[in-house]
Amino acid sequence: MYELRKMVTLDLLNLMKNPLWVAYATGFPILLVIILSFLGGGGNDAMGSLDYFGITMMLFATLLSSSFSANAFMEERIKLPNMRLVMLPVPSYYIPLSKIVATFIFSVFWYTLDGFLLYGLFKVNFGGGHWPAVWILLVATDLFAVVLGVLFCTIFKTETTANQLTSLIIQSLALLSGCFFPIYVLGDKIAAISQYSPITKVITTIFEVIYDRNFQDYVSTLVIILSFSLIGAVVSLKLFKGEDYL
Repeated sequence: MYELRKMVTLDLLNLMKNPLWVAYATGFPILLVIILSFLGGGGNDAMGSLDYFGITMMLFATLLSSSFSANAFMEERIKLPNMRLVMLPVPSYYIPLSKIVATFIFSVFWYTLDGFLLYGLFKVNFGGGHWPAVWILLVATDLFAVVLGVLFCTIFKTETTANQLTSLIIQSLALLSGCFFPIYVLGDKIAAISQYSPITKVITTIFEVIYDRNFQDYVSTLVIILSFSLIGAVVSLKLFKGEDYL
């Protein structure tokens, strides 16, 4: 476990030393919330634009963590020095596991900071006293995205292909789940299809917690997201071979 901790520390430092990823993790979600809520007219009703996009854009940002994990796994600047890890007398699955853990810590740290900034600067409603429940669902979604990025790297062996496919999947899920606008505006058929998306379930559950104090679907939603993450992580660890780095 000592070797795994050292690998996680190295991967985390590599992410923290990348100014592009740090700026992306801190500025991008807040910028999206500001722009989209302004275009949406602000809103003074029970769920104004700031509150709606404050939640959905934070969720969208967590989904984009798949790019962080793919970068931490296969980006050439990091991949080449990490080749020596293949030769160490440690299990090969330590490499993808380290990427998952390090990226998860990195993204949760910065996105939690974003949440505090959105609340402090714009009073985005994260559920008042129930904010930990909302935060846990966002963190679970972040883990799902991180695992997805690593999984695609183990399958396709290149960061470029992994990023292209994860971006397509993430953006499709976000669009279909109502991250950018309420999905009902696209009609009843599309709205019905969107109910099969786990991200739709997360958004619906979060708003139920915030505005209705309704936790009826909370545990089932959390279990679904964590199950996808666990399955993806296990498959990633099983698929990875040390020679993939060579």
